[in-house]
Amino acid sequence: MYPRKTLGVIGGMGPQATQCFYQDIIDNTVAQKDQDHIDMVIINHASMPDRTTAILSGSTEPVYSRLKNDVEKLIKFGVDYIAMPCNTSHYFIDKLKSENDISFIDMIEETAAVIKKRNINKVGLMATAGTIKSKIYETKMKKHGIEIILPSEEKQSYIMNIIYDQVKAGIDPDKEMFGKISEELTEKGAQAIILGCTELSYYNKLYNLSEFYIDAQEILVKKCIELCGALQERI
Repeated sequence: MYPRKTLGVIGGMGPQATQCFYQDIIDNTVAQKDQDHIDMVIINHASMPDRTTAILSGSTEPVYSRLKNDVEKLIKFGVDYIAMPCNTSHYFIDKLKSENDISFIDMIEETAAVIKKRNINKVGLMATAGTIKSKIYETKMKKHGIEIILPSEEKQSYIMNIIYDQVKAGIDPDKEMFGKISEELTEKGAQAIILGCTELSYYNKLYNLSEFYIDAQEILVKKCIELCGALQERI
């Protein structure tokens, strides 16, 4: 167990996913009293421009400048680590690391490490079109000898529908649509599937998916609790 540290969170991308992340931290911390939980500063930046739209259009500076401003605010609050419970925003994480003297907990790096430990070398990816285009998962998984399997254009449109038109819109996500995406990725040789969007982590909480699905947010939660010095329940 590490000495107690304070976690800074750049959230609101989206708000439901951030609420899910915070609840997961609470639920997966061994706590008999308030003081057993980790200290956190959460910025729920719901007005952040859409990350996928920024990446697909090439107009990324407005998002980056707001993320950088949030990082500076969290540093002023005295946090020890920063986490971003948004996969697509990790497009910006290496630049944020290079320009700020603060430790970031990289959700994608942590997910790659977990997949390597499970001896998986071919993994499907469910994520936003922005995450897919940025190749942030492919780049970081390749360093560990892991191949990313992507959905077809049709099934990618299903994923975007689940994320944007269902979860973000407050509508119960479509299990049949999700099943068709999973079936295609499995047929392509995926030994597991990464839930590479925090709205899909919310889907996981609703439907209690099997261990075949690797929830990047769950991995981030575990690492945050560990680094901030609290005890973990088994996720």
